[in-house]
Amino acid sequence: MILKSLKDNSLLGIAFAIVVFVGFACSAVMPYGGWMWIVPQSGSLIFDDIRNFLGSFGTPIVLGICFVLLNIVEVMVMSSLNARFELTRAKGAFFFIMTALAGMCYIPYNVLLPEQFAAVFIMLGLFPILDSNGKDVAVYNLFDAGLCFGIAVLFCFNAVITLLFGIAAFAIFRPYRTNEILMMILGIITPVLFYFAIYFLVNDDLMPVFENIAEEFSIRHVFNPEHNDMLFLGSASVWLVITGVGMGSMYTTFNVFEARVFKFMFMIFLITAVAALSPFFSIETLRLALFPVTFMLVKFYYELRRGFWSELIFAIFIIAAVGLHIYLAVQS
Repeated sequence: MILKSLKDNSLLGIAFAIVVFVGFACSAVMPYGGWMWIVPQSGSLIFDDIRNFLGSFGTPIVLGICFVLLNIVEVMVMSSLNARFELTRAKGAFFFIMTALAGMCYIPYNVLLPEQFAAVFIMLGLFPILDSNGKDVAVYNLFDAGLCFGIAVLFCFNAVITLLFGIAAFAIFRPYRTNEILMMILGIITPVLFYFAIYFLVNDDLMPVFENIAEEFSIRHVFNPEHNDMLFLGSASVWLVITGVGMGSMYTTFNVFEARVFKFMFMIFLITAVAALSPFFSIETLRLALFPVTFMLVKFYYELRRGFWSELIFAIFIIAAVGLHIYLAVQS
């Protein structure tokens, strides 16, 4: 009944999605074991200044509120992307509940991270990329996408993997020309160069910036998860396999553009997961995978035939996410 209500975008479905989202979001403003002040492993050119500014208010609740607001922004951008390119017929309620279930159930990462800011700009960069599909010339599209990716890099060094996102786009959507590829690279570099110029004008010394970058890339973030991390990653892996098998069975029903988009989403997820588990990036890079995972889950559940089994599968997904959330809350 819940899945049916969400598909129909009825008042019951919207209310349920809001309750679930708010329920998970509440943990972001509650002091579970002091993890609210966790220092991100990933480097950033501008995130520390943002964090210090918010921290100057003297309470972690401010950081929690910003975390929730950024999640809402992510939902709005995903909904806009979905409406703009008609990727699914699902409405905003579906994105709210899937963002909560997929991205907010794991309490240790319900914190303000640079990857969360970066994810918003990466999603904005998808608009010009998807809009380039079928165009004869896409120079300006790819430059705009590069600008968004470059701003993401300012927030999070891990966002350099957006170069690989660009390569995936080149392979999937259309045969791009060399000048178009160079324009995307120029777009990524431009915000970074502007940051260097402004920093030099203000501080008259770029050495602290280069030292920050060198220190970040001299560190090897060895993936060594604890019990709770393995519980989360194991549960997520099982559900992603189920979703992947389901999406595979639906693939033949997609039109050409949908097939390309979801192949691209899968490539983004795969690149992000490999990067997060590598010794060169932090595990927090997984936060960048939230939007492709959310899109795939929305598509999977929306396309399920209505009936007892689809409602059961969806109910199990909700219970598993809520159960993990409660388990971690009790342990904290």
